[in-house]
Amino acid sequence: MDFRRRAVILRWMGVSKEETARFLAARRERRSRHLRELERRANEDARRIIEFLIERYHPTRVYQWGSLLKPGEFREWSDIDVALEGLTDPLDGLRAADDAASMTDFPVDVVELDRIDPRHASTIREEGRLVHDATTGD
Repeated sequence: MDFRRRAVILRWMGVSKEETARFLAARRERRSRHLRELERRANEDARRIIEFLIERYHPTRVYQWGSLLKPGEFREWSDIDVALEGLTDPLDGLRAADDAASMTDFPVDVVELDRIDPRHASTIREEGRLVHDATTGD
């Protein structure tokens, strides 16, 4: 239910405009705090997952992409997005996805840039953040 509809219901119940405004402001602030905490936890989990995947699977490059790169955009339904490039074993992508999912309560999307549609891979490379590049030692 959106805030305007909730305000109408409260007014209909005899709640003053001031009480309604305070109630809605407090509710928005609680939601905002909740979303900031989710985003903080997801960023922490993403960092741990990426470090683990680099150590375990030795990808050439790792990109982070998606809503975590846009502060304030992470929501309850958001996921942690990680793209790997240069895996040597064809099964490592599946193993990496399983490992990543076991490290967090958030949904995780692990993709192999070498195995997805080149247009999608290009978008991730352009809009994502390169967090590891073994060719440069970063």
